Amino acid sequence: TSATAKANPFTAATTGQWFFYAAEGHYDVRFSGGGIASPFTLGDFLVGGQTLDCAGFPGADMGAKINNCITALPAAGGVADARNILGVQSSSATISVNKAACLLLGETTLTLSASPGFTLSTAGACIMGAGQGVTTLSAGANATSINITAGPATISDLSMVGNSSTYASAKGIMKDFPQNGQVSRFCLLISTRY
Repeated sequence: TSATAKANPFTAATTGQWFFYAAEGHYDVRFSGGGIASPFTLGDFLVGGQTLDCAGFPGADMGAKINNCITALPAAGGVADARNILGVQSSSATISVNKAACLLLGETTLTLSASPGFTLSTAGACIMGAGQGVTTLSAGANATSINITAGPATISDLSMVGNSSTYASAKGIMKDFPQNGQVSRFCLLISTRY
């Protein structure tokens, strides 16, 4: 059988549904035209690659399981699926997304004891929750929740609660690179602890 290439650009269905087939890799999808006042891009869709279930990895807490899961991914990255680790969880060490990997989080409140709680240190790294108020990251006192040192990186569909007695030492998301990134469907709640 032979494949028929889709036009580029292509038109979505009247319901807004769209799809494409592509070789394994990372892709950005740009939306424009019919009723979209300002074109926008959703970045870093991973096609192919390996998906691992983080719940099956060893570790004393959720953070350790996720770190072990990401380490087991191939050098090219993949998907670290932690959606089966549910409820109130903790991470005593920094969770390092150091590959072009997408970390999927489920219905959980994850307390981050380390600062930073997460480091995204490779282009194409992403953290995707299950929705605002469904996936919540809770930072320790005076802690940086997410430190992004390479990009582009994507953070979406989660809430973050910061706990700080001084604004100078705590950062919700710290971006330390010149490239663009994407933060979408995100809610930041700040509480002060004295």
